[in-house]
Amino acid sequence: GMFLSGARHPWPSIHGPVTTIPSLCRMTCRAGVKTKIVAGQRDPLMEEVQESLQRQANHLTKEWQDRYLKGAIEFRGLKVPEVEACVNGVLKSPLFQHLSEQELRHLAHQLLSQSFAEDKLSGIMILQKHVKISSVVSWAEELKPIVSSFEAGNIHDWSTCDMLCNRVLTPLISQQPTPDARAACGQAVAAWCQSSNLWQARASMVPFVTLARHGDLGPKCFPGMTQLILDTCSHNLRSKGEQRFIQTGAGWVLREVGKAAGGTAVLEAYCRSHAQYMSKEGMRYATEKLPEAQRRSLVQLVAAGAAAGGRGRQVADEGQRAGGGRAARGGSAGRHGEGVVRGAS
Repeated sequence: GMFLSGARHPWPSIHGPVTTIPSLCRMTCRAGVKTKIVAGQRDPLMEEVQESLQRQANHLTKEWQDRYLKGAIEFRGLKVPEVEACVNGVLKSPLFQHLSEQELRHLAHQLLSQSFAEDKLSGIMILQKHVKISSVVSWAEELKPIVSSFEAGNIHDWSTCDMLCNRVLTPLISQQPTPDARAACGQAVAAWCQSSNLWQARASMVPFVTLARHGDLGPKCFPGMTQLILDTCSHNLRSKGEQRFIQTGAGWVLREVGKAAGGTAVLEAYCRSHAQYMSKEGMRYATEKLPEAQRRSLVQLVAAGAAAGGRGRQVADEGQRAGGGRAARGGSAGRHGEGVVRGAS
């Protein structure tokens, strides 16, 4: 019930299209005075964040971002540090001082439902830095509104998807108190590979990128994690391998599997057995850190398979060529979890 859905209304461009809140009535506090927010009304909390973002917007940054992502999402024109400064500043204001964690979660998911990339990132940052992972709200409850956000189409570009994965989902898995709890949370996220939603399926792999290099025995990992990653990539590549962002997501996390102790042999064996499902771009991602001769041999396996009629891989590679390279790659700029919201350097 925390996730926002409903009709969109044409509010002023500073706010973008905003999703109303059905069956929801809550209290907020402005300068010590409680204000009742009812369904369908504009929320002063969200407005405060949006107005702060808009004040810092730069049209040159926006132009760069729009060119880079080719219209996949709308930008205000802020880089990541600027968004972070806005969020931190707003949350220190009197309007936000007395908010409970549940109210912060609500605000975060409301921002995630907005149209601007920076609004979505603000919501992600609130979840990342201002909502503590605790036993009060289980990981299963934390995942519910995120799943709803994918289903509602609020996450529809690689930049937002990868930000959410790196800043929210990875910590949600790794900060669980026991290996069993980390395994249960990781398995629930990995099960998203069965989703028909491209971005939710990508999010079944990307949260494991920074964990995979540590192997199953890493301090924030869990037994069976590497096999879970391999199985998740296999399902995605077999069922949705024609999608570029499935290929790059799989290649990205597989590359990190290869960095773990004994991981080089695991990675090479996997790539050889799955070459028929991988695009050249996906294989290049996966084998990027392997010795040159080894990497070239594996990429040639993909080329040979494509020549024999691997249509799914051809579609993914054609998408890479049509997309103009790095600007459409997703996994490239998204490797550090910062996405194109960074803007021009």
